[in-house]
Amino acid sequence: MPAVLDRLQADATLLRSRYNELQEALLACDEESESMTYVELRELRELRDTIQGRLGDAVAALETIRLDLLRLHAGADSIASLTTQLGLAAEVFKEVDRLVAARTDVERIMRFPRERAATPV
Repeated sequence: MPAVLDRLQADATLLRSRYNELQEALLACDEESESMTYVELRELRELRDTIQGRLGDAVAALETIRLDLLRLHAGADSIASLTTQLGLAAEVFKEVDRLVAARTDVERIMRFPRERAATPV
């Protein structure tokens, strides 16, 4: 249980950091719109919005597990409910891992925006 909570907290911290990085990059790109294509900006905005959603999921999972632990401690809940929430937390982990893997692509876009535009998909 402590490992799951530590992982959720670490994921939430990482997601918050990624969200802030993307937000700052998008603000900088909006000011210098020539540095990126419309498609690249749209992709970055979509990634930022996805990360924001996953951050909400991670925080909600933490809160739900906390409440389930309080109910369990008070005798008002069963271990099955907590087990279900831990399973849902595992799904959040998978999604966070996918988003972290996308970081490489985002960094490449931010460093070489023109190269990406010239690369056929």
